[in-house]
Amino acid sequence: MLPSRPVRRTIGGPFDAARIFQIQVTMESGTKIAERIEEALREIAVLFIALAPLDVFLAEGTPQAVRNGLIFVGVGLMIFVVTLYVERKRSSG
Repeated sequence: MLPSRPVRRTIGGPFDAARIFQIQVTMESGTKIAERIEEALREIAVLFIALAPLDVFLAEGTPQAVRNGLIFVGVGLMIFVVTLYVERKRSSG
């Protein structure tokens, strides 16, 4: 039987939470505010597109359920396309 040795743990290794947070903050500080707004709008658009069919399914009894679902999908697609266009225009020029 081997003698037990105390395990020495060090703080500040490669997976330390403070170090990961510092790296993330450093990476995010380089992004511009316009890019962050574009990303937020794109995520909102994806949520509209993904959750509108669920809303139509759950609100099946109401007469405007399909119309409202199509409106939400259309608005989501419009926001998504506009943000992609703005991103392409910004990156090319």
